[in-house]
Amino acid sequence: VISAAQNAVEDSKADYLQELKYEKQNSFLEDLDELNIEVEFQRTAETSIAYMVLHRLGLNPDEVFERDGDDLKARLEVPLKTALFGGSVSFKTHKKEVSLKIAAGTKNGQKIRLKGYGVPNRKSGLIGDLYLEVSVILPEISTLSPELVELLKKEL
Repeated sequence: VISAAQNAVEDSKADYLQELKYEKQNSFLEDLDELNIEVEFQRTAETSIAYMVLHRLGLNPDEVFERDGDDLKARLEVPLKTALFGGSVSFKTHKKEVSLKIAAGTKNGQKIRLKGYGVPNRKSGLIGDLYLEVSVILPEISTLSPELVELLKKEL
């Protein structure tokens, strides 16, 4: 699937770049040289490929990501221990899996920004950001030792 998507991008690349060169006059592209235009095309194509792959695999990116213009929003589940004491968690974006450092004392609802992990703007070519909202996951009380439960009741 990825190979087919990459081939589709390569097949349309020459036409797309030619169109961009034509549209370059009197637009934001006017200040870009041909190499930068090709870099912008490649970034846009990679995001498009990732979206296409998710759809082909039967995954709906809209179930994970909410779109807000060129930005995406998603929920990041963080275990209580990590939120309290810090650590790292993994999150699968539409581009790749990333490891995020979580600071000690991270609050429920806190936002984390991943620059350039949004959606490409069709007119400007600029890519939006991905905003992750922390959702602290509490452990099941039944998995905690009775001593810890009593300590928590006493201290909290």
